[in-house]
Amino acid sequence: MEVQEEEKAIRCTLCLKLCLEECQLVNDGMMKMMALVLLTRELNEKRQSVMCNKCVDNLKTCFEFKTLCLSSADIVGSFASAEARTKLNPLYMDTKQGT
Repeated sequence: MEVQEEEKAIRCTLCLKLCLEECQLVNDGMMKMMALVLLTRELNEKRQSVMCNKCVDNLKTCFEFKTLCLSSADIVGSFASAEARTKLNPLYMDTKQGT
C-alpha cells in the first residue's frame, strides 16, 4: 500500500523530493530559464510537472547569474573590439602610407 501512495505523491521535477509544501506548476517561463541555464529534464506529458519552492528560487538565482554573465561578456566583448580597432587603426594607416 505504501508503495502505491508514494507513486501517486507529487515530486519536484528538479530535485525529485516529495513536495510536502506548496509547489509550483512548471510553466513556459520556467522551461526557458531551465534551457538557458542548461538544465534538461524530460517532463512527464501525462501529468503536470511541478517544482518545489526551493528549486524555483534556485532556478531564478541561476538564471539571474547566467543572464548577468552573458550581459557582462557582451559588454567586455564590445570594449575589446573597440580597443582592438584602436590599436589596429594606426598600424593599418602606417602600412597604407608605407606602400
